[in-house]
This record gives sequence, structure tokens and C-alpha cells, in this order.
Amino acid sequence: MMMSAPNSRVRDLRSLVAEARAARGGFNYGSAGQGSIPHIVMVALARQANVEMTHVPFRGSAEAIIALLRGDVSIYADLPGPLRVNNLQAVGVMAEARTAEFPDVPTLREQGFDLVYSIWAGIFAPAATPPAFLTRAQAACERALRAPAVIEGFERISTPIVFRGQADFATYWAAELEKFRAIVLASGIRPGD
Repeated sequence: MMMSAPNSRVRDLRSLVAEARAARGGFNYGSAGQGSIPHIVMVALARQANVEMTHVPFRGSAEAIIALLRGDVSIYADLPGPLRVNNLQAVGVMAEARTAEFPDVPTLREQGFDLVYSIWAGIFAPAATPPAFLTRAQAACERALRAPAVIEGFERISTPIVFRGQADFATYWAAELEKFRAIVLASGIRPGD
């Protein structure tokens, strides 16, 4: 989710691009760290929109949200958990389609930018791990993600659960690596950017 401060003029991607263009490099965006998915998403947006934006990395979401509320940065992209509790404005969803959690918030694609990203987590094992163990681990993960307490916890932070088995996750992971590799190489992101 891309979000802006409660009193910000940035309410959608059109206003974000207009503000960034008018600021001529003085438009700051926050992220929870260099090389994070939100950082790379904003680099991709800046490239597609042909605008200059300044990356301000923080040591985590809490610092970035404080900076957004203070006006030190104009936009922040991350998991949507902080959105409602901080009364932030939803600028756009980075998913393929609108989410059940935020049905009124348009995707970045709907707003004219072909950017689909998600912050995901996965479990990896060494290549020589016995298949029987991997099958048991996959079943345990699937059961855990269906547990009422886990579902409730993810609902509290407005984050959907998407389970992918071994084969689906391997395909997804490879595609994600290629997508991010292409952006990093094309934009010249280096350690420390």
C-alpha cells in the first residue's frame, strides 16, 4: 500500500506524480530500509512516471510513519497495517486487484502504472532436504496459516494471507527475483542508495 499523511495533497498517483514533478527532486519518500521492497517499488514508480524522487531510508516502519506524519517525507509504501491506526490516506494498492481489506482503494495498475508488488515471506530449506520432510513442513505451514489466531492476527494488520505450496512458491520466487533484478540493474541501485 502507498500511503500519505492525513493532510497531504497526495491522494492518488496522479497527485503524487504532479507533486514530485513540481518539487524537482525535493519530493521525499520513506522506506523501511535500503533495498527493501517499498524502496524498489518507489524507484520503479519514479522510472515509469519519469520523475525524480529522493529516497529517505529509515530503520523500520515506525520511524518512517513518524516522518510521514511530521511531513519529512511525502509518501510511504509498506504493509497496510499502519494505515488506519495513524489515519493515513491510502494512495494505491500494489496488488494485482483491489483487496478485500481496502475495496475502495484502486490498484497502481488502475491508476495507470503497471506496478504489482507484494511484501512476502517464505520458508527455505537446503537443497538436500529429504522430500518427506518438505512435504510435512508444507502441510504444517498450510495448517498454521489456517489457524484462527493466525488469521485474526493478519486481519488486525490488514494483510491478506496467500499460501503457496513448494512448486507454486518456487515459480513465484523465481519471477519475483527476476522482476527485482531488472529494476535494480536498470535503475543502478547500489548498496547505500
